Amino acid sequence: MHQVLIRLLAIPVCLLIAVHNVSAMNMTPHIAAGVAHTVSLKSDGSLWVWGSNGSGQLGDGTHTDSLIPKQIGIGYTMIAAGYAHTLALMENGSLWAWGNNYYGQLDTETNRQRLCCDQCRLPSLHVTEVRR
Repeated sequence: MHQVLIRLLAIPVCLLIAVHNVSAMNMTPHIAAGVAHTVSLKSDGSLWVWGSNGSGQLGDGTHTDSLIPKQIGIGYTMIAAGYAHTLALMENGSLWAWGNNYYGQLDTETNRQRLCCDQCRLPSLHVTEVRR
């Protein structure tokens, strides 16, 4: 078991996350973390999530927390995690998001919460190139 200590700058709390058999799952270094959820992108484009799910930030259609990583999709190239929301870029350049949307951080049309991966409705946004 590997243990990772994450210190959050804005919150005076340290979280200790126990990640079981990450190397056995062939995880890549593409990992993003929200306040209490984690997202990982494997080299095959599959998306894995675990942690708190109170706002639907795991994208599995529930509010149920997950202590172990579970796959929720495939065909992704980049990931990002916010406070209680998740964003992922697909191979075709479309942007998908889910979780808390109180301030409209998932799109510009509504502030409804999303429990499942949903394509962002940003009419002028289409990613054509990503540079690292």
